[in-house]
Amino acid sequence: MTIDFYNELQTLYVALTKYPSYSDYYYNENYKCFNNNYFFLRGERTEFLEKLSEISIIDIYSDTYKKEMFFSEKYLNQKLITFDKDRICIIDGLGQIIYYYILHILKIELEEFIQELESSKTDLRGYVIFDDIYLKFNYVDFFEHWIKRFEENEKMKMLIHLFTKTKSNVITLNISGEIEINEKKIKKYLDTLKIFNYDKF
Repeated sequence: MTIDFYNELQTLYVALTKYPSYSDYYYNENYKCFNNNYFFLRGERTEFLEKLSEISIIDIYSDTYKKEMFFSEKYLNQKLITFDKDRICIIDGLGQIIYYYILHILKIELEEFIQELESSKTDLRGYVIFDDIYLKFNYVDFFEHWIKRFEENEKMKMLIHLFTKTKSNVITLNISGEIEINEKKIKKYLDTLKIFNYDKF
């Protein structure tokens, strides 16, 4: 994945999970229909959106997941995006589908990141504390030092950006001034990825 494509995807993810910020849209069954002049629906994203308009919901979920969820045939046959005059209608939940698409592309880096979190638990200086959900770095400076190990890996830098600079709430600064990593959420991503099939993306 190039940095340009990553930026395209993460912009869509963030924009599509900020519905309250956009007043000029309406619902049409399972779709939210936007004025196509919104910044996240123009420019370099147009080509990707047109590709998504050829993909149906049935294409993106695993057979096991489709059976478990008892989706209606009508729902499964709906396209992810439809174009309607000056509107673009986007299936509800596409923001999360794109988020997991990014994680799908960065799966190797995701697994490596999980391994590095496990390794950091052996730090004996007291900079790292952890429980069943969070791993915390007591000092921002130590976290910044720890994160430098990924400087040469462009895809890992994309993953860290996704976890720190978007709406994912995976890596945050808590009220105690600690860097807090939701390790439980990160590990669960690997299971969630199994429900998706991105072959047609």
